[in-house]
Amino acid sequence: MKFGKLFKHEFKQSFRLALPVYLGIIIMGFVACLSAVVFDRTVISGNGNEDLAGFAGMSSMGTLALSLTAVGAGVVGAWILNAVRFLRTMTGQQSYLTHTLPVTADGLLMSKILCALLVLLGAVIAAGIAVFCVVMTFLVLESTTPIRDLIDAVYSLVKALTDVENLSALSVIWSTLGRVVMLALGMPMLLFTAIMAAGSLVQKRKGLLGAGLFLGASAVLNFISSLAAGLISFLFVNSQDVYETMMVSSSMVNIFLYLIVIVAGYFFMRWIITKKLNVNV
Repeated sequence: MKFGKLFKHEFKQSFRLALPVYLGIIIMGFVACLSAVVFDRTVISGNGNEDLAGFAGMSSMGTLALSLTAVGAGVVGAWILNAVRFLRTMTGQQSYLTHTLPVTADGLLMSKILCALLVLLGAVIAAGIAVFCVVMTFLVLESTTPIRDLIDAVYSLVKALTDVENLSALSVIWSTLGRVVMLALGMPMLLFTAIMAAGSLVQKRKGLLGAGLFLGASAVLNFISSLAAGLISFLFVNSQDVYETMMVSSSMVNIFLYLIVIVAGYFFMRWIITKKLNVNV
């Protein structure tokens, strides 16, 4: 089976399950927009009835908070969806069919990993659309020139990210962004590696053990990152620069650690597939 055909099948199966999650995120964003409108009309603009305005304002703000929380939960739901599907198809109920496919270990792993990253990216995009709509709602309600305000906000953000006159803040910003990107790539790989390790160790409760291994490994990586950043700050900088240096060094150490996780995790899973499960090399 060619990689393209395998990827197409995995893509269809993954997004068939992910689309309801995306739809739920968008719906919660729409509910949040309606709540913002109600809050503006009852509290900010006023409607002549203070008791009703107070009740409606509290209700709308509560609904807004819950809706935005649900948007975040949708992204977490995409994580869980990836984990459950990977568990079932690689070490669980459907693993026998997966491992009898006429594919290579590399093709099998790459199709799973790429589709999982696309599922997460789709959830992040859906959440971004929802949050953007909420921001635009507030801008439309509170500003006479919402589009101009949005352009100014984007310009300010771009300027902050590219302002070479403030190299200190710039280094913190870009190292933090690099850390976020590496976490987005490394965490799914760590999750899948934990699931594969659990599947090779036990026959039952693979999901529970996989989750435990994932959380434990994440805690260890964060501890190492924080410890290394603290040591770098203590050994090489003055006291007034400690906070900034810890931010940058923690991000750089985290990037390095998760780069190791990505490479080592891939080859570890490949070893399990070829040596333990006897899938073609």
